[in-house]
Amino acid sequence: MEFTIFSEYKGIYFVRKEQTSQAIFSQYVTEEPLRERVIELLRDAEGLYIVSENPCEAYRFFAAQFTEVEAAGGVVACGDKVLSMRRNGNWDLPKGHLEVGESLEECAARETAEECGLELAKISVKAHIVDTLHFYYFPRTSRWELKTTHWYAMDYDGSADTKPQTEEGITEVEWIDRTELDSRFAASFGTIRTVIANYKQMKYEKH
Repeated sequence: MEFTIFSEYKGIYFVRKEQTSQAIFSQYVTEEPLRERVIELLRDAEGLYIVSENPCEAYRFFAAQFTEVEAAGGVVACGDKVLSMRRNGNWDLPKGHLEVGESLEECAARETAEECGLELAKISVKAHIVDTLHFYYFPRTSRWELKTTHWYAMDYDGSADTKPQTEEGITEVEWIDRTELDSRFAASFGTIRTVIANYKQMKYEKH
């Protein structure tokens, strides 16, 4: 798909007509994708296809109805183990908003250290995995936000002890075997499943 935006577990796909042949489970929108209409349709659908002769233009029209924000996070490996965390009841990966003057890689490592209680100096960013898009309503600022999250594969060479950042809704941090990735994140949000799928396809030596 040319552009995919997630709303929790559901995807919104911006496509050309010829790309919809296998989308029989989803609803279609062929007019301009107004935010309120898209949210209403998505409520009762497994997914939603925005069909346009110009998917890029349709995506830009939809994105313009949100405040765009940027974040970074990643998949952290320590030997044969991979980091997982439970946030607000869902298995998740560490991530957070980009701060002024910070690179995306620095953001990914810092957020991992803060949210999981790891040693920042022991985290090394190895490779970019994928970028994801998701939207949500943020009560603190009373606005709809469209977040681009940049995901990285990271290695950790420090103590395996962890400490969940409870003020961010994180209640558990656990190292799991690589063979458990699919089962651990099977019920996670669409963005997280996308990251895990892309991470597993990567060619790497250590992580």
